[in-house]
Amino acid sequence: MMFPVVKLLDKKFRSADNVHKSNVMRISLVLTTYIIIAVVPNFSLLMAFVGATCCTLLGFILPALFHLKIFKETLTQREKLWDMAILVIGIIGGIISTLDALQRMFMGDTSVEEPSSTQGF
Repeated sequence: MMFPVVKLLDKKFRSADNVHKSNVMRISLVLTTYIIIAVVPNFSLLMAFVGATCCTLLGFILPALFHLKIFKETLTQREKLWDMAILVIGIIGGIISTLDALQRMFMGDTSVEEPSSTQGF
């Protein structure tokens, strides 16, 4: 997941040629990610919200919408119906998953038990 980010940063800071500079940048990026995860309470809930909003948009809504807009003159009625069905399912799924993620964030329901230090292996 971080490979594209590292490539962009290498290009921006011209550190691709300098191995030491590139490694320092990679370590800094990983440490920054770790600090964010350690500091933000219930990071998994934040990621659930991001996934609920972005993934439904990128996976269902936008591809079907782009297909409808770009090929609207050449699409058959059946293809238009399929795109509309994907749009409706994506919108409904996005609303439900976003509301669920928001509810979990604000109500504090993680529904995942934290590991206890008193539990044995």
